Amino acid sequence: MEPASGRRACLPLVLAFSMGVAISSTALGQQALPETVIVQLRPGSDPDAVRVVLEARHLSAFHGRSSDLYLFGLPRDTRVEEALARLAGRAEVDYAEPNAPMIPVGEAGPGGALAGAAAPAGVVGYGPVTVAVIDIGTDVDDPALRDRILRNPAEVDGLPGVDDDGNGYADDSSGYGYDRWYPVSEWFGFGDHSPLPAEGDRHGTDAALVAAGQASNLGVETALSENVRILPVRAYNVWGAAEALDYAVARGAKVVNMSMETSWPSETLRAALVRAREAGVLVVVGAGNGGQELSEAGARSYPSSFGLDNVVTVAAVDSEGKLWEGSNYGQATVDLAAVGVGVRTASGTEALTGTSYASPAVAFHLALLAMQHPDWNHAQLKERLLANARPFDAGKGEASPTRYGMLDPARTLEPGAPGYPDGPGGRATRPGERDVVGLVPALGGMAKKAELAGQGEDR
Repeated sequence: MEPASGRRACLPLVLAFSMGVAISSTALGQQALPETVIVQLRPGSDPDAVRVVLEARHLSAFHGRSSDLYLFGLPRDTRVEEALARLAGRAEVDYAEPNAPMIPVGEAGPGGALAGAAAPAGVVGYGPVTVAVIDIGTDVDDPALRDRILRNPAEVDGLPGVDDDGNGYADDSSGYGYDRWYPVSEWFGFGDHSPLPAEGDRHGTDAALVAAGQASNLGVETALSENVRILPVRAYNVWGAAEALDYAVARGAKVVNMSMETSWPSETLRAALVRAREAGVLVVVGAGNGGQELSEAGARSYPSSFGLDNVVTVAAVDSEGKLWEGSNYGQATVDLAAVGVGVRTASGTEALTGTSYASPAVAFHLALLAMQHPDWNHAQLKERLLANARPFDAGKGEASPTRYGMLDPARTLEPGAPGYPDGPGGRATRPGERDVVGLVPALGGMAKKAELAGQGEDR
């Protein structure tokens, strides 16, 4: 579901069981589409046995790195709750759950385009780092973003409908997509694997611009941002998000941004996040826009509340470092905060507010760290990030609304900062690294670009 301008994007859990059937038939002129359930079978179990129990006419196997995982289409007179009850306690079923929606966690308000947002010059000698942006669609031809998109040359020059590079994904020239009704749409012949958004929707595009270093809330400017590559992946539900995570890993993403949430504790989504961890991938997520404390005993939002060590959960603060009143928070679940109020991107026309735009700012800084330290694993990158967070004003009557504090961009990226050491004596191990970083403090606004000409050995 796309966020409406000027209000928070949220959805009660009850709609996770019944969303979209009337919408899909109206929007696409199709017959009403079936509701679905996700079923993880135990090894060696026959999916046809579950098909018989559910009287399902359609099923899809998971297209990713998980085996024995299926999505079943239910008969028209069967609700999700009833299907889950039928499967409870069956020997061949590990778990069964609804295909809950993933909801964007951003809102927009009046504002203007960011001035002076031309891309900085690239830096030779530092390899590119891929940041996958899993969202509800990204405009890969946006003028401020198109040069940062990770392209797939074999598919760019390939044949339509053909998997030219043999990676299992046809036509993924500029990312990939799982449409709003995926995989039901494929059963009825109208599937769409484009990463593009719905007309007029900029949520994913603006999140990608922040992750690419083309926004006002990054705290520093550096020519290293030119080496961030954005891999757009579109998803609308937990099944699509899980496949999107596997796709991002397969395409070599080091960092993933998910400015999305669900209220359902999806085992399918959690398993995909664990697979990302096993591949050494960090996943940055927005804490959500409920304005409430996330805790084990209270409110929860996923992926944040899974408690996985490769997930970084981000709250939103304003340019003065005050917690935004609409941001979720909580020391038990939320790792740190970043600027997510009044954010302007290079090609956007509105000031943006929400944890949707705080989380990609953190993803951007993790990408810069990964460039500086290509041999570091996800735990080392996360340690550096969190060890350099600074305290900030909670505004809610407590010492700190997050576990570690607020993102401190300049300190995080400075060689020799606390956290995992750069090398002997805490010094950078790459020649000229201090000059290459070229940091300019810019909390809450677009900084003047760093002048890096003539600095370091590689430029």
